[in-house]
Amino acid sequence: MIKMKMHEASAVEADYLDSSVCLHQLFERQVKRTPKAVAVMFEGEKLSYGELNSGANKFAHYLQTLGLETEALVGLCIDRSLGMVVAMLGIMKAGGAYVPLDPAYPKERLAFMVEDSGLSIVVTEEKLVTEMRDLTTSSTKNIVLVDLDNDWEKISPQSSENAKSAVDADNLAYVIYTSGSTGKPKGVKICHRTVVCSIDYSCKYFEITERDRLVAVASIGFDTSVMEIYSPLNVGAGLVIASSEATKDGKELARLLTLSGSTIMVSTPSTWHMVLEAGWDGDKQFKILCGGEALSRNIANRLLEKSPHVWNCYGPTEATIYSTVCKVSRGEGTVPIGKPIDGADAYLLLESGKLPPTGVPGELHIGGAGRLARGYLNRPELTEEKFIPNPFSQKSGDRLYKTGDLARYLPDGNIEYLGRIDNQVKIRGLRIELGEIEALLSQHPGVKETTVMVREDVANDKRLVAYVIPRSPEESPGKVQEERVRQWEEIWDEAYKKPSQEWDASLHVGGWNDSYTGKELPRDQIEEWVEHTVARIGDLQPQRVLEIGCGTGMLLFRIAPKCDRYIGTDLSSEAIRYIEGQISGRDLASKVALMAAPAHEIGDIETGASQFRNE
Repeated sequence: MIKMKMHEASAVEADYLDSSVCLHQLFERQVKRTPKAVAVMFEGEKLSYGELNSGANKFAHYLQTLGLETEALVGLCIDRSLGMVVAMLGIMKAGGAYVPLDPAYPKERLAFMVEDSGLSIVVTEEKLVTEMRDLTTSSTKNIVLVDLDNDWEKISPQSSENAKSAVDADNLAYVIYTSGSTGKPKGVKICHRTVVCSIDYSCKYFEITERDRLVAVASIGFDTSVMEIYSPLNVGAGLVIASSEATKDGKELARLLTLSGSTIMVSTPSTWHMVLEAGWDGDKQFKILCGGEALSRNIANRLLEKSPHVWNCYGPTEATIYSTVCKVSRGEGTVPIGKPIDGADAYLLLESGKLPPTGVPGELHIGGAGRLARGYLNRPELTEEKFIPNPFSQKSGDRLYKTGDLARYLPDGNIEYLGRIDNQVKIRGLRIELGEIEALLSQHPGVKETTVMVREDVANDKRLVAYVIPRSPEESPGKVQEERVRQWEEIWDEAYKKPSQEWDASLHVGGWNDSYTGKELPRDQIEEWVEHTVARIGDLQPQRVLEIGCGTGMLLFRIAPKCDRYIGTDLSSEAIRYIEGQISGRDLASKVALMAAPAHEIGDIETGASQFRNE
């Protein structure tokens, strides 16, 4: 039955496959209908549909004079502005495909993207010219740099008529780089046909009309920006570009949502949380679209207080913006990612390749002839690995994209996202999904955020540890705070209980894990940090040292011998006992005072601390 449902969801595929319309041509159709309507706004400036089309055409003709060929990749490194939209449209009208180069990205990432994509042209603006010139001149390919500000004198005389090119629906519209497991970004190649499918569906499903006004907040380096920009421009609605500052400031963004008269915004739960915390009033007619990361039940319910129109969208870049959608209702438990949108197929597959029954997790695979990317740029092996033949289709060439996401069917037919497959762990023979535990913990009314990881303080003794941020830190005084301190004391006591045999007594590293991966830090990294810190303190030649949070004495054992007095405190009594055992009966004991207590309770440290002297 599940398999049949998935095929029913794809019943509209034929309509999309017959289409030969490109993304910029959707916009050109709308220009004919509403040339004088306001198309895009940015900080008091605005362009009508006719003006935007004229500017994009001039730019397209200029690019063609530079020898731009069909599907040639053009880098776009420009800050959020009206010019950003003009340039995106102009590149596609000229027959090229744009490669977003977000100015906020690290230089190393930008340099890799420029070199890997083999750009022929990079479009930028005056304030970024120097930075981009440095990047392009270091490239092995001769790249033409176009400054949209200073080169406009050459651009403005060009024709304002729609540019003609050989591009069709199966040519590339853009290449967006996403993070790769190897540490190097990978370019995802998206054709016009798949974008048009997504934009057309979005306008119909979310009932976006010429009466709407959408605030765009996503970086052009994320494909959410494609939906933000082209959905309103497809139907004659207004597009409001939020400034870079507003996208990071909840109060400023909430203000923009109100003053701009916006009716819809697509953003991550993190951004919605920022807006909620800023006190956004909302509107009962406002359309709230969430995507890009897991939507927690807490955020969902808070958004529903602002508007009853809340959707949770899911989809990797490889499946063109989003592939499933769920209209969210108030409730408890995790928020589903919904069901496949028109033109998309969604399959959950076990490692055996079979379909799992309802409630059993499997890897989510996305399909649909009008939905998937062409593949990865310059990565044929990865493309073959991730885009596999669709075993459930009789059509030649039909593919599925392996998302690497774990999900399961709910009894009502919706799909529940459980996390990344590579976030699964095995403990004592049981396969455990950390994301599922995190989702359950997040349902607790006192939990704001949580993360779960595996720790192995003792070889072959893996344990699950959950870290939680409480929802209301200001409500922590008294018994609540005491309880939290007690809980953290237990956590650290457990971490320090048994030092690993691989570490010497003065370098026990219980709890020293990488903040990003959750994995234990390599010994050489910890040693380097310790040596640097000890050297920095040693340069001060201190006579008396107070260390709050001394742990098991990584710094203490190296600094105390060189000063007259060393006072160490730690929340964990286990850590203090460990140090006591190491210094008892040694000369060092005469210099050291220790105390097990949280930082806010140390009081008179000299009186409260235990002191060790030679016997």
